[in-house]
Amino acid sequence: MGPVAEMFDAGAAIARHARRLGLKSIRDFLYFLDSTLVRIWTTDVGAQALAASLRDDTLFQQCGRFVDEDLAQQLDIPWGDRRYGDLLWVANQGVLVFPDFFHRDTPYRAMHGYIPEDSPDNLGACIVMGAGVPQRQVDQVPLGEVYHILRRSVLGE
Repeated sequence: MGPVAEMFDAGAAIARHARRLGLKSIRDFLYFLDSTLVRIWTTDVGAQALAASLRDDTLFQQCGRFVDEDLAQQLDIPWGDRRYGDLLWVANQGVLVFPDFFHRDTPYRAMHGYIPEDSPDNLGACIVMGAGVPQRQVDQVPLGEVYHILRRSVLGE
């Protein structure tokens, strides 16, 4: 967990842009706010206009960054998979999207879920032991690699 230093009302910012563009939630776009992530799904009507408008927004730029193909590859996010949104934004270390769809009354003082390279406070630990598991220490691996380590250790794959 890393300390929260700043709150960002992404929902209000999205609503402001949608009003200016004449777009309606549900009809033209859907969004989901989750502590350090903003996910937006759009229809053809609002896709390009809303995406361009939000990418130019000073608060979105200052508080985090939009996921592009390079960042998606770096973070092992399937690119072009609409399940995660047509437009995905991730908060900078210390920024909390608040309110979000889980927390409306009291913001947290610490949060996780930031980009790993930007947030050393969010590093975790994994201890694997048992018969056939070689003794070794690894300083750091990408989070997605933990899955493969566990499969090899537990299932012998």
